[in-house]
Formats: sequence, C-alpha cells, structure tokens
Amino acid sequence: MANALGLADEKARRAAIKTGAAMLERLLAEISLLASQMENEPKDKHELYLQLREKLNEMKATGMPLPKDLVRLEHRLEAEFRGETKPL
Repeated sequence: MANALGLADEKARRAAIKTGAAMLERLLAEISLLASQMENEPKDKHELYLQLREKLNEMKATGMPLPKDLVRLEHRLEAEFRGETKPL
C-alpha cells in the first residue's frame, strides 16, 4: 500500500513538473512575442499608417479580404497627412 501511494505521489510530482514546464514555455513565448511587438511598435501615426498600408497590400496580394475598419483607418490617416481632416 505504501508503495502504491509512493507511485501515485511520484506520478503527481511528474505531472506537476510537466505542467509547470509547459506554463513556463508558454510564458516565455508570450514574453518573446511582446518584446517583438514592442520593437515593431510604430513611433508615430505616420509610421502606423505605413505599417498598416504595407499589411493591407500584403493581404491584397494574397487575395485575402480586407477588413473594412482597417481600410477606413488607412483612408483616414492618409487624408490626415494630406491635411484634409482633423487628426485622430
């Protein structure tokens, strides 16, 4: 009986280690993604506009449908840079 309890405890310990390792791996991946996003974060509206335009052009090239809200944002930023509308 004591041996069976020892095996159960060992299995539980191994499962906890696996779970902890998986959680650590997931957290490290999320931190890496956040760091990458911070490096690529636009510094101003014009940079945001350029990045948005680039992504929309990539979507067009692959035949993907363009999200209407992002197309509107692109047009709004473009008009703002031409001095046609008030800043966002």
